[in-house]
Amino acid sequence: MAGTARSLRWNTIVLSVGLLVLSLSGLRPNRILGILLSATVALCYGMTLLLLPLLMRFERPVRVADCTMPLRQSEAGPQNSEHLSARG
Repeated sequence: MAGTARSLRWNTIVLSVGLLVLSLSGLRPNRILGILLSATVALCYGMTLLLLPLLMRFERPVRVADCTMPLRQSEAGPQNSEHLSARG
C-alpha cells in the first residue's frame, strides 16, 4: 500500500502543478479552470487515501486458477490447430 500511496502522491503533484499553470493565464476563465481542476485533483487524492483502505477490506482474494482464460483458437499451437482442423 505504501508504494501505491507514493505513486498516487506523485501523480497528484504533477497533475496539480500542471493544471495550476492555467492559473497564470491572462484570461479569467482559464485561471478559474486551472484552480478548480487542481483543487479537484487534490481532493480526489485525499478521498482516495481515505476510501481505498476501506474498500480493500471488502475485497475477496482471487486465486490464480480463477483468473486464467482458455486459449483462443488463433493462439493454439500447431499441434492443437491440426487437431482442431481434423475434427471439423
